[in-house]
Amino acid sequence: MSELEKEELLDLAVSVLVLSFAFSKFFAGNFLLSLIGVFSVFVVHEIAHRNVARYFGAHAEYRRWDFGLLLALVTGLLPGSFVFAAPGAVYISPVVRKNFAFPVYLTKRETGIISVSGPLSNIIMGFVFLGLSMIHPLFFLFSSLSFFLALFNLVPIRPLDGSSVYRWSPVIWGTVFFLAFLGYLFPGIFL
Repeated sequence: MSELEKEELLDLAVSVLVLSFAFSKFFAGNFLLSLIGVFSVFVVHEIAHRNVARYFGAHAEYRRWDFGLLLALVTGLLPGSFVFAAPGAVYISPVVRKNFAFPVYLTKRETGIISVSGPLSNIIMGFVFLGLSMIHPLFFLFSSLSFFLALFNLVPIRPLDGSSVYRWSPVIWGTVFFLAFLGYLFPGIFL
């Protein structure tokens, strides 16, 4: 992972703290446990986007979205089981490619791959945490959080990741959405 800029680190920290507060109701009000869970699944999700975008030669940085932070706080305080979990995003600038005198935008395929990288990281972590839940039930909560974040981000409406993934490949979107849904719903039926 390349060095995170100070502003990017601050935006990630603020986003993690707000999301941790919002999700603490699912950890019996325990902010520290929520912080560990949110940090492990949210930061990996955003860094996956960032690093894949940079792999394609784009400049990419995480930036918080203040309205999204407010929505996370409000939905975290409301009774119920939904938290609006979009406190920011990785912003991507055009790519400067060799033999071009001007910036070139990412292709639909590259944008789709960048967009699917975050939810895929959550699905992988979700299954890892699910396996670890045999050791301690706390990992089941982390698994559920990771699968929820994947599902939420895969909703195919802008500005969520799912819109770019679906536009690139409905088949890949459906497969990844199914895996996230399976991970979120299936273990809860049997555990």
